[in-house]
Amino acid sequence: MAAVMALAWSDARNAAAFAGYESEAMSDPCEPPMQSEQTRQWKREQRRRKREERRQGLRSAIPLDAGPLPLPLPEISDVLLDYVRPLIERLSLATRVEQLATLLRLAAVVWNGMVERSDGPEDSARKMIANMQSEFHTPPPLAVIGWLARRRIIRYGDDPRRIGSVEVVREGNRIRIVATSANV
Repeated sequence: MAAVMALAWSDARNAAAFAGYESEAMSDPCEPPMQSEQTRQWKREQRRRKREERRQGLRSAIPLDAGPLPLPLPEISDVLLDYVRPLIERLSLATRVEQLATLLRLAAVVWNGMVERSDGPEDSARKMIANMQSEFHTPPPLAVIGWLARRRIIRYGDDPRRIGSVEVVREGNRIRIVATSANV
């Protein structure tokens, strides 16, 4: 403002030019320039139309008669661990690598047996016990096999994968479980 006071107002042209400069300088720099209401509405309508076109494109890309989109299945290692977690906690096997590996192999055998069989869990479990003689030195308790078979059907009945192999590896303070799967 000091520069404004020091100017001489003798020349009308300078005063008119300076007056225009002063009005620009006094406007609020944070405020956007004024738009007409029609321009704002037109831009808003254009954005709405673009959004609608994108939505229509997505709708046309997905066939409506296809049903719900299938979700990707979780890793079989995570599923296997969740499958036997109650037994691990109940038997306190979280730190014993050998016993944990045996339990996971048993769970994999029961899991695979339930994928292949369409009869009830108890019948399948009895048939599997006969086949387990080659897998295990001593056959596991029938109650554990029955519980695993029922849990497989009730909780994981829609999972079509078979468990190929199971490895339990100790890494420092942690135990890592690696399982491979294959679709039926």
